[in-house]
Amino acid sequence: YTNDWTGPFDGFRRVIETFDMTDQPRRLKPVNIYYHFYTGTKIAAMRALEEVYEWSLAQDVHPVYASEYAELVPAFRQAGVSRYLDGTWKVSSLGPIQSLRILNKQSWPELSGSDGISGATQLHDGVYIHTAGNDTVLFNLNSERPIDHHLVSANGRIQYWDASESGVRFRISGHVPLVLEFSGTQACSIVSQGETIRGVRSANGNIIYKLPARDSFDAVLNCQA
Repeated sequence: YTNDWTGPFDGFRRVIETFDMTDQPRRLKPVNIYYHFYTGTKIAAMRALEEVYEWSLAQDVHPVYASEYAELVPAFRQAGVSRYLDGTWKVSSLGPIQSLRILNKQSWPELSGSDGISGATQLHDGVYIHTAGNDTVLFNLNSERPIDHHLVSANGRIQYWDASESGVRFRISGHVPLVLEFSGTQACSIVSQGETIRGVRSANGNIIYKLPARDSFDAVLNCQA
C-alpha cells in the first residue's frame, strides 16, 4: 500500500477496499488490521490507520485475537461432513469452530430435533448456522426460517448452551461488551450476575440485548408464554 515505505504514506487506507472485496459477493477472509510500528513516524500514515480503525469499529464484527483465528484454520481442514440416508447432516471434529456457512440462502436448519445448534442468520452470501460449541452437530435443512426462539448473532463465543421451552441457560464471553441478538416475538429478558437486561426490538423484528461486560457468566434468557 505504501510502495515499500516510499509513498504514498497514507496508502494503508486502501486496505478498506481489500476488506470490501474479500467480503462481497462472498466472504473469503476476516478483517485483519496488520501494520508496522514505523507507521507512527508519518502523520499521513497515522491518519490512514485511524480511518481504518474507525471503519472497522462501524462494522458488525466478532473481534478475536489472531492466535484464536489461527486455531480455526487447522480445525476447518480436519472437520468431517457426512449425511445420513434420512437427509440429516452431521458435521464432526469442529473443535473451536462455532459457525457453519450454507451457501444456499434458502436452506435453514431445523432447530427442532437438531443437536448442538443454537441458531442461524442469513447474510449476503448464505445462511450461517451457529453451533452450541459442540464438537459434533446434527441437523436437517429446509427452506423455512426457524420459528423457534434462537440466537441470531453474538460478538462472543458460546461456552455452554442449554435451550428449553421456557428459555435458554448459557454463557457467552468475548473481548468487548457483549451484544446478543435473538429471534422471536416473545417478551424476554436476560438475567446475568443478578441483573435483568431487557432487549430492544430491531428494525428486522429481532431482539437485541446489550450486556455491560465481556462475559455473560451463568446467564438465563427468560421468555414469557
